[in-house]
Amino acid sequence: MIISSSGIRGIAFRDLSPDVVAKFAMSYAEVMDPDSVVIGTDTRPSSDVLKEATISGLLSMGVKVYDLGISPTPMVFYAIRKLGVDGAIVITGSHNPIEWNALKFADSEGMFIRKEIMDQIVKTYYEGNFKSKVQHCLNKRLRSVHKVNIIDDYINYLIRAVGYFDKINANMRIVIDPAAGSAIKVTAIALKKIGCRTIVVNTDPTNPFRDYEPTSRSLMYLKDLVKGNDLGLAHDRDADRLVLISDDGKILDPDYTLALVIKAFLEDSLLGGIQSNKVVVNIATSQLIKDIVKDYGVEVIYSDIGERNVIDAMIKHNVEVGGEGSCGGVIIRRINPTRDGILAALIIVGYLARKGKKLSRVIQDMPRYVKFHEKIPIKNRKLLNEIMKQMNNSFNSREAIKLGGLKIILDNGNWILFRPSGTEPVLRIIGEARNESELVKLRKYAYDILKKTIEEVEPGATRVFSSYPIRER
Repeated sequence: MIISSSGIRGIAFRDLSPDVVAKFAMSYAEVMDPDSVVIGTDTRPSSDVLKEATISGLLSMGVKVYDLGISPTPMVFYAIRKLGVDGAIVITGSHNPIEWNALKFADSEGMFIRKEIMDQIVKTYYEGNFKSKVQHCLNKRLRSVHKVNIIDDYINYLIRAVGYFDKINANMRIVIDPAAGSAIKVTAIALKKIGCRTIVVNTDPTNPFRDYEPTSRSLMYLKDLVKGNDLGLAHDRDADRLVLISDDGKILDPDYTLALVIKAFLEDSLLGGIQSNKVVVNIATSQLIKDIVKDYGVEVIYSDIGERNVIDAMIKHNVEVGGEGSCGGVIIRRINPTRDGILAALIIVGYLARKGKKLSRVIQDMPRYVKFHEKIPIKNRKLLNEIMKQMNNSFNSREAIKLGGLKIILDNGNWILFRPSGTEPVLRIIGEARNESELVKLRKYAYDILKKTIEEVEPGATRVFSSYPIRER
């Protein structure tokens, strides 16, 4: 089981048994002390059983439960404010493989809980001190579960909040791949309401066409399908991410999703502009964002990877627009303070419709970068931490950004990021360069750094680690 800053994840029924899930739901209730909580799931085979375990844990603590059923994570977070409840638990493995699942915990403001709250939940889970259980059941309203459908409320809210669609009819033909996940209906309904015609593929949860993470490899089958249409959209399983496929069949790097949303806010007054002249992105986000905003006098502020880290930086600097370009995650804080792939889709479709241009034409005017994404399996967390510690000690603050990992920035602007994954037992390596030839050199340099560090920490171990890279793109 992996414990992150705002939830838990692991292999369903091995790491996440119903007993474990129920006890974590009880721990969440003990720490957060909610009167009511909303829950939603993705479409994984394990999600229904784990949902029942979650409900059991909450009911045992006297918590009223609103059950949204299969729901995108951003819609569940919207429901917190819409229904006036005190928090949420989402049962979703997001982009992880089908055998994985997770619990994501949210607070009463519709945002992921902070790390210090998660630490209290974990402490309560292991200590098992549910002191207030009896008092909860005696003092709070009767334990109950209420089925709720807020799809139309959520979609209508997003359409009104974006502000484009009382002026235009999008009238675009769009291919949607919801990863056989929780946005199977939602994204298509939203786009039809603004005048689009949609072709929805990969809709059978029992037979998904691809991996849940929308990468250039997993989306390869869409290239020819999107050609001849105006746009392709691909989500992960819980629809907090969005990857774009252009009208000429090109699968865009996830950074382009955030870049286009920021570009829309900069160029179109209907969206209200960039407040405070700042945007927040995580350290794995492309240099592309800096290139786009530099002529507008907008500052790019970096945060550690992780949605809550980005949100906290947005709050600290009073920023409305931000996200995690590295995964196609867009956050518009005043609309929905969480990564929202459906909201991102509406903004981009509205922007293209207003411009009257194809996506392929719009990106021609944007700088081009290329990336590699790789994962090195390292199941020994202590060893992984030692490797990162040694790397950090090898570079000073003038050469690197140290935010939850190590981002080495070269003189030519190319960069490498080494970071332990918060969701898998792996070391993630991301590199970005201006062209393919520079990227090949950058990848070799990254592996030279890694091999040298591993030899310093555990001599001889490079024979193992260098043999098992997992190419993501």
